[in-house]
Amino acid sequence: MIIDFNWFKSQDVQNIISALLTILDIVRIVVPIGLIAMTTIDITKKVINPEDKDGQKKIMIRALSALIVFLSPIIVNLVLNFVGIDTSGLGSLNSKIKSRDTSPTYTPPADPVKLTSLSVFNCPGIMKVGDSVELKTNIPTSYKGGISWEETKGLLDIIPSYDKKSATISLLNDDKIASTTITVTADGLKAHCIISANTNFSITNCPPLSKRLQPGDRITLTTDVSSKYTGKMLWDQDHNVFKMTPKEDGHSMVLEVVDNPPTTAVIVKAIKGNRESSCLMFVDKPKLDSVSITNCPDPTTSRFSPGEIITLNSDIPLDFKGDIEWIPDEKNNFIITPSSDNRSATLQVISNPISPFSITTVSAGGKANSCLIFVAQ
Repeated sequence: MIIDFNWFKSQDVQNIISALLTILDIVRIVVPIGLIAMTTIDITKKVINPEDKDGQKKIMIRALSALIVFLSPIIVNLVLNFVGIDTSGLGSLNSKIKSRDTSPTYTPPADPVKLTSLSVFNCPGIMKVGDSVELKTNIPTSYKGGISWEETKGLLDIIPSYDKKSATISLLNDDKIASTTITVTADGLKAHCIISANTNFSITNCPPLSKRLQPGDRITLTTDVSSKYTGKMLWDQDHNVFKMTPKEDGHSMVLEVVDNPPTTAVIVKAIKGNRESSCLMFVDKPKLDSVSITNCPDPTTSRFSPGEIITLNSDIPLDFKGDIEWIPDEKNNFIITPSSDNRSATLQVISNPISPFSITTVSAGGKANSCLIFVAQ
């Protein structure tokens, strides 16, 4: 008689066997532990009461029961394997725990992104000092390799973005070099952006040519050079017509017309690197319609002795900013001392006059007037 055990291999029977084996796995652990605990109690009682024969019998029964229960899953597996049922994946508590393991499986890292080309976009070509531009690249966001930006001539300030896939550039100086190159490097590739500096600038407020500046007038010339310019600016004039005082940043200049300009036309230049801007300006030299000494002594009646002092006054107005000069003649009978503003002078007769008379002249603005003064010998 042949017994067919194929019905054991159906999915429902497999599930039942798996559940039973799982229960046996739990029982083989829990029950022996309980029996061992009870046996320990019986041994303690036996020690206390050695004459108790039932206690020794209970100990033997419980020890044998624990062994049988512990071996029961093994016995069941042997029987099922004997009849041709594979229990390697059924009912094992350890396999159940492993099957429920939720720890992440190892995933090998993806191959790093390789760049096949590198380009820079938004390259402005020409910049002025103070301009800022954001340069962008075609580097994908998935690229995790190194990226570097550099410009070796020191004319630009480069601030890369947080991922270095773009950068903001600012032109700081254009004195020495008219152009420079920015290079971005990634994955062994390079891309370039050539920047040419627009070095032109101008003085923005030259006075109109019709304006005539007067001695003492003050004007301020300014340029359109950016406040971010880090180079040095120079100012110059072709004649010493102005007292020049630069502002702190050097981009502006305060001019004050001197009292007696040497010429009526002057060119002022602002110089930045190899570039310059200039202003042509006109000034009026001091003009007087006339000059006179207002208190000349009467030559017919006045005679001055050695050591005597005479004061001569002129009618030169206070707003006249030109030079005023008191001039003795060749006889030089007087010691002449001009006042602080030169509009008057004191004359002291020398101790031994050379001539009975002498002429003293005041000169200002191209005009002059003289006094004839007699002395006693």
